[in-house]
Amino acid sequence: MKKNGKHKVAEPLSKREKQILWLMADGLTDKEIAKKLAISHDTAESHRSNIIKKLNAKNVSNAIVIALRQNIII
Repeated sequence: MKKNGKHKVAEPLSKREKQILWLMADGLTDKEIAKKLAISHDTAESHRSNIIKKLNAKNVSNAIVIALRQNIII
């Protein structure tokens, strides 16, 4: 969804989701994120999925671009 040329975020990201988004932006896979944060692979995948949904993104790359444009991550 776009509003006046800006992407409309469905729901704010949690602190943990922002942390995971940063790691995704650094190129880490779900498996690497899980290991780094001492969480299960399923939890990392769940966070990734929630981030994409909350940002109304098409995929991880799109989520990162949206987050940068919205100053969610800087």
